[in-house]
Formats: sequence, C-alpha cells, structure tokens
Amino acid sequence: MGDPNDPVDLANACAEAVRAIKVLGLDGIGVFSHYNGVYLGDPRLEPLMATLNSLGAMVFLHPVTPAAYPDLKLPTFLYEFPFDTTRAAVNMTYHRVFTRYPMVRWLLAHAGGTLPYLAYRTSLLQLTTAVGQNLGLTNFNKQNLDYGRLFYDTALSPAPSAMMSVREVAPVSHVMFATDWPFSGPVFVVPGDPAPQLLESFNDTELRRVLRSNALAQFPRLKRRLAS
Repeated sequence: MGDPNDPVDLANACAEAVRAIKVLGLDGIGVFSHYNGVYLGDPRLEPLMATLNSLGAMVFLHPVTPAAYPDLKLPTFLYEFPFDTTRAAVNMTYHRVFTRYPMVRWLLAHAGGTLPYLAYRTSLLQLTTAVGQNLGLTNFNKQNLDYGRLFYDTALSPAPSAMMSVREVAPVSHVMFATDWPFSGPVFVVPGDPAPQLLESFNDTELRRVLRSNALAQFPRLKRRLAS
C-alpha cells in the first residue's frame, strides 16, 4: 500500500491481499505499523480491514520508523520500532479493530514491541469508563482489553524480560519463533541457536510449541507443504 489517502492505492492493497491468499496460496499478509503516519486503526483503512476479515487472514504487523520522533543519534530499531508496534496496536484497540474484525489473526513482531508490558497502562481509558467517555471513546467491552487474542513472535526479543511479559497477557499457543533474518544478521555473530534465552521462559514442551507446532497450527498451508 502506498498512499492511504488515495482510493486507488487502497483498492489495490485490498485486491493484492485477496490475490495473495486466494490465487497465490500464501498463508498470510504483511502490513506496516503505519503508512505515511496513518496508523492501522484509522477509519481510512476500513476497506482493508474488512477485506482482511473476509479472508480470515493471519496478518503480520511489522513496525517502521514513525513520521516524527526525537533523534537520539541511535538507530531507531533499538527503541522506535517496538514503540511503533505499540502505537499501532493501541490505535487499533481504541478504534475497536480487533473486535469489529474478529476473523483477522494479528501477529505482532518483536514480542509485541512494548505492548505486553504496557497492557494495563494502555487499557486505562477502557478500565476507567468515565475518562473514556469524556474523550468520546465508548462502546467498549472486555474483549477490547484482551491482548491475549493477538499473536506474538520472538524476533530480537527472546529474553525473559520480554517473553515473561508476553506470557502474562497471552497463552503459549500464541507465541511463535522468529529471528528477523536477514536484517538481524549483524546481531547473530555467534553460530548456533539464535535465541538460547527462550529456554529461560519455556519448558521443553512449551518450547517445542513455540519453535514449531504453534506456527503449523496457524499456517495450515505451510503444514501441508512440509508434509508433502
């Protein structure tokens, strides 16, 4: 998708999602956290959300650098990428994207950014009804607060400080192994297991699910290809 303000670009994005799933036989769709500063909960993207819902798609949400951010003279993947995943997810929460389009399965990169850690804090407008109403934010229910419905990958976030936060908001069945390869190549300077820290957060049975069976359950076409 190019310009979310261009109806042609938006229509093309919807058409490409349908082609990817129904014609090319892919297992899911990838989107960025925002497009030209328009985050995924924005009403302008409603046609795309409706299309993804009709497909019952697994949608991988990967962050990008926000349109405006304080320049700390450090690479933005260190902190702005996780923050932007959180911005996108919270934006979708308060626009009720997750509940209005329940057939979409959202897979958040990098353990959901900072979302698991901030799950309670970012829900306060819904938990404190009067505050939300003063801001014109209404029609919420407990499902809006259920970040456990989302899926989380382990890319560049295998340490217990991230994974145990994920485990507080989501079941093990919603955690999937990932590495961000090849972009994360410079991080993996030692050969071998790219995420040995996962052993600190999951027992052997759980780890097998994270490394393999959870993904096979969510990507049935992949499972069939591997079995053929």
